[in-house]
Amino acid sequence: MSPLAVLTAIILGSAIAIGFGLCTVWVLAFLLKGESKQLAGEVLTLPLYCGLFIGLAAIATGAMIGIYKKRSWQWWAQIAMWSMVGLLFMISWKR
Repeated sequence: MSPLAVLTAIILGSAIAIGFGLCTVWVLAFLLKGESKQLAGEVLTLPLYCGLFIGLAAIATGAMIGIYKKRSWQWWAQIAMWSMVGLLFMISWKR
């Protein structure tokens, strides 16, 4: 397995785990938003991060398929995946 495939697999697995975790927290925060004002504020930002990490997981899945099947578009998928990682970094760094 090439180093790029390993990095892509790490990003894919992390994106799936973080996306699932954020969506679970979002559902729980939505159900418990009446309990705490802090939870009510988080209900508005969690869907954004859920969508971003699910999007990253989808793009990384395409990049993994491209690498394993040696498709001609694999480099475009890698560019998209690393751009999404950069976008997530920039959004998270601002907060």
